[in-house]
Amino acid sequence: MRRILNMVLFSVFLIGLFGPALAWNHTHGDDRKPKRVSLDGIVMATKLKHRVEPMYPAEARKKRVEGTVKLRVLVSTEGAVIQMQVDEGPPMLAAPAMDAVRQWRYDPVVLDGEAVEVVTSVDVTFKLK
Repeated sequence: MRRILNMVLFSVFLIGLFGPALAWNHTHGDDRKPKRVSLDGIVMATKLKHRVEPMYPAEARKKRVEGTVKLRVLVSTEGAVIQMQVDEGPPMLAAPAMDAVRQWRYDPVVLDGEAVEVVTSVDVTFKLK
């Protein structure tokens, strides 16, 4: 737990130090799009406030398919998952992983007093018992 806290504090320090360099999609004027940053999945896990566990597909159970689905996720300024793509993992488990993660909610990430979108990674592990 102490290690995770140290990593989070270090990440917050880095965001403060390099935050402006991490942001993209920044436009000026009234039609400003939110800034977007990339954060490690471990850091974003500390911001997770609502997690839905995936349903294990019956066919995957029957075939004894296990594994981890790695997703790249875009989290909105409000903390909702708004986009995702599968980076790797068993194809049979990808859809249930995405269905679950789509329902996850995070505490918003704030940079320089402004909520930002976050690109992060999420691992969803399926293990038969």
